[in-house]
Amino acid sequence: LIFKNYGEAAGATLEHTHSQLIALPVVPIYVAEEIEGAKQYYIYKERCVFCDIARQETESGIRVVADNDDFLTIAPYAPRFPFETWILPKQHESAFENSSSRMFQNLAKAIRTLLNKANRVLDDPPYNLVIHSSPTQDSSNDHYHWHI
Repeated sequence: LIFKNYGEAAGATLEHTHSQLIALPVVPIYVAEEIEGAKQYYIYKERCVFCDIARQETESGIRVVADNDDFLTIAPYAPRFPFETWILPKQHESAFENSSSRMFQNLAKAIRTLLNKANRVLDDPPYNLVIHSSPTQDSSNDHYHWHI
């Protein structure tokens, strides 16, 4: 689990900027549910739900927050909380650690662009940045698509 909490309201417990990496002996239930949902969609549609979301959002343009060569940043159709935003890799890959290293510069740009826009509109808001990635021990999750 890789994440960053920024601001006290987001759960940050340290004043200095930092991110955290936590190794767990089990897959958290919310991760298992997200992966299973992606699997069921893949079984039904024979394609990735996140790839479909990226394609649909690109075509409509309504909820696109930012876009670069490797990443699409969107405000999801049914956010769980105000200002929820997703950063989706344009290339399908189930696990963050299997991504091409050349993409990371554009990932940094996508995150910077999103945070700059959020800071401008919301005046330095608290946030949680979480990398959703397939568990490392499971190589059978080709139906899943890592994202932030």
